[in-house]
Amino acid sequence: MSQNPAPHADSAAARIAPGPRAMGMRTHLVLLIFIAVLPLVAFSTTMMFLLSRREHQAMQASLDQSAAQLASGVDYELRRSIAKLEVLGQSSSLAGGDLRAFDAMARRVVIDDPKWENLMLIGPEGEQLVNVRLPFGSHWPRLNRPDLPLRAFRSLQPVVSDLTQGVVAQRPLTAIYVPLVQDGVARYVVAAAIEPPSWKQMLQSHLPSGTHAILLDGRGSVITSTGGEEAGAAQDGAAFRDVAAGSTPDIEQTVRTLLGHEVYTALRQSAYSGWTVATFAPAAEFDSRVRRSAAIMAGGFGVLIAFGLALALLLGRRTARAISGLVASVKAVAHGGEPLPVRAHVAEVNEAGRALTETAALLAERLRRERAARAEVEAADRAKNAFLAMLGHELRNPVATIRNAVEIMKRTGAASEPAQRAVGVVDRQSAQITRLVDDLLDLARIEQGKIALRKEIIDLRELVQSVAEDHRGAVDRAGLQLALDLPAASVWVHADRVRIAQVIGNLMHNAAKFTPRGGEIRLALARHGGYAQVRVRDSGAGIDPAALERIFEPFVQAEQEGARAAGGLGLGLALVRTLVDLHGGTVRAASKGKGQGAEFTVSLPTADQAA
Repeated sequence: MSQNPAPHADSAAARIAPGPRAMGMRTHLVLLIFIAVLPLVAFSTTMMFLLSRREHQAMQASLDQSAAQLASGVDYELRRSIAKLEVLGQSSSLAGGDLRAFDAMARRVVIDDPKWENLMLIGPEGEQLVNVRLPFGSHWPRLNRPDLPLRAFRSLQPVVSDLTQGVVAQRPLTAIYVPLVQDGVARYVVAAAIEPPSWKQMLQSHLPSGTHAILLDGRGSVITSTGGEEAGAAQDGAAFRDVAAGSTPDIEQTVRTLLGHEVYTALRQSAYSGWTVATFAPAAEFDSRVRRSAAIMAGGFGVLIAFGLALALLLGRRTARAISGLVASVKAVAHGGEPLPVRAHVAEVNEAGRALTETAALLAERLRRERAARAEVEAADRAKNAFLAMLGHELRNPVATIRNAVEIMKRTGAASEPAQRAVGVVDRQSAQITRLVDDLLDLARIEQGKIALRKEIIDLRELVQSVAEDHRGAVDRAGLQLALDLPAASVWVHADRVRIAQVIGNLMHNAAKFTPRGGEIRLALARHGGYAQVRVRDSGAGIDPAALERIFEPFVQAEQEGARAAGGLGLGLALVRTLVDLHGGTVRAASKGKGQGAEFTVSLPTADQAA
């Protein structure tokens, strides 16, 4: 189904679809600056991130290396002490059972080695035989951890204790128990006690600046710490103890200590003692360096962006002025004036100004030619209309004469049957010529604006029935069936009775012309909203959907054999559309294709009978 073509727009601007929201030149330049800087910002941010990771990895590697060195230092000190104790156990005084002489020698050894706080000789039952912190022969107190020397007696291997409380000094210390084996049997265990300050001194001697360390025993207790006071070290040690309990030593760790400080740490374990060395560095110091670098870089970018924006605004103002001049020149040309001179510092704008001047000259020349051609076409159209009007008037008189002669011959009677058939042929053909002449005259009147409607309130139901009866004879002679579908009540419209009858008659004539014998024409009337709709449907040749858009134009016929065989000038449907438009209505055609019939629907506004 096709609607009537939309009226032409009053101007070319009315046919231009609205485009996207435009931005000013300075805005474009600012966006260009941002777009240009954005990849640089992204690259710099990525490089800063990679640099931060690299520094972090370097710091972590340094912590890990320091932890490994400290763990090796602890093992070295333990091996050295074990070796000295083994040498001490080979003394002749001990082999001869002279414990007093061994006590004197042990006292000299402790004096020579400041790392040792005490030196003891322990018997097979865990009893103290020598303790250099007490006079020889004194009543020696029982050991706090007698199980450690007993373990050395049984395993015949050195045993390193965790942090424990000294019996004599009543201070925390660590002890090394070395069994003295003769002939496969341990006769004594010699033990050396080392206090935490000695271990702290050893840790400090191997630490780089800015790094701290904590030494934990096998139970996770803090032996010593190089950072902060002892209380703080103990609390820090608790946090490191939690990490050591659930992590592998070679994995990077971040610990939030109980003191509220965040640090980066690395852990290593002593092979001889089972102790853990944890090195750590404050995260705040490292993060502050990274933040300073980021702030410096961000400040530099901010200065560059500000400079770029200022430059963009300056250049944008100059470029915007040039483009504004170009726009003013275009508007002048659009209103039929001369283009304004364009002078700018942008070469492309100057080139556009020159191109606009050349285009304006070409447009002026083309407009002059188009006006001349339009004048020629309008003159030819007026001549055509005058010719059609003159032709209609010139044909009307001879056709009327022929029609009168035919009527006389029909009334007087023909002499023979062939003559009667000839009279019938002349009658039908003269009627066809009369219809064509009337269409030509009506079209000429419409184009010249000389047609006038005599509108009145009419019953469209009665008019449709009357037109159907007037054309029933022609429909029957064509061998077609005519079906009426009318409402029970009247349908009132404000229209010209004669012209609406002409519209319905043209549609019925058109349907009869394109419907072969045995077909059907259905004429229907119905209300639809505020409109009265007259439908003329046939079962004839149908219309190609591609031709529906042009079927109501003058002198246009569908490309089909039925039209050629029936003849005609292609004016009937053009008159239908024009007359319906004059009544404020619409007409449309619909067809499913060739051989499937066609339907024409005329819609007219309904009226109140009381009017």
